[in-house]
Amino acid sequence: MIAEIAERFGLTCREQETVQFLLEGLTSKEIAQRMQNQPNTVKAFIRLVMVKMGCRLDPGSSER
Repeated sequence: MIAEIAERFGLTCREQETVQFLLEGLTSKEIAQRMQNQPNTVKAFIRLVMVKMGCRLDPGSSER
């Protein structure tokens, strides 16, 4: 499923990894720990994925 989404929307490997963790229900902080990144980096990945997928961005939508 992730591979199909990634191909359709042109997601990078890190963006794909972020989406997988989101689908597992992890928070930005938990994803950051697993990816060995800062939470703000993960939030940026989330925003980029949403833009690539054509989602409407609400303030705080990646704050979880």
